[in-house]
Amino acid sequence: MIILPVTTIQEFTHQAVKIVENHTEDKPIMMCLDSLGMLSTTKEVEDTEAGKETRDMSRAQVLKAAFRVLTLKLGKAKVPMVVTNHTYDVIGSMFPSKEMGGGSGLKYAASSIIYLSKKKEKEGTDLVGNIIKCEAKKSRLTREGSKVETRLVFDHRGRERHSGLLELGETAGLWINVAGRYEINGKKVYGKHILANPTEYFSDQVLQALDETANKEFMYGEG
Repeated sequence: MIILPVTTIQEFTHQAVKIVENHTEDKPIMMCLDSLGMLSTTKEVEDTEAGKETRDMSRAQVLKAAFRVLTLKLGKAKVPMVVTNHTYDVIGSMFPSKEMGGGSGLKYAASSIIYLSKKKEKEGTDLVGNIIKCEAKKSRLTREGSKVETRLVFDHRGRERHSGLLELGETAGLWINVAGRYEINGKKVYGKHILANPTEYFSDQVLQALDETANKEFMYGEG
């Protein structure tokens, strides 16, 4: 892993272009930017250093130009890039909604845009993790508008590997939910017990059936 600190969008673009142009296909790489929302522009930095309080109106144009150049080079070099960004509430809309910051440039350039939100998960009064909701706002690989949830547990397990598979299994008809418990192999057990003992319930055959169901639910066509 190589970490390259950058302050401005221009610095990020320059570094990214250098990496892609020097990349050779025999050494696969992936690039990540965390985060786009925290990058300034050269003008914004200069204005701040000079004590000016004028708003930088060029940021959206600088971003659009950056990703117009990068998208072509990344595609040609077959280098994937993951970018994190912030969202904001749209004011004045009849229906509450979220919008991604930075203008339209990144929205047009991205192959996939996933909006993340979270809610707390508690055991009694103790906060033990978060339920992370993922919504595909834009996707060239899966159905747009698809929504899934995954669990992030604070102990050593981290993200729950089998999170969401219980609900997918219901869709596949592998088991049924009866009053909060799942009926599997003739017995009823709670979801937390299943997730705590995944090897007992998620056999290779079950995982294959879940994979086939996921393809039907989320992929385009029959793929």
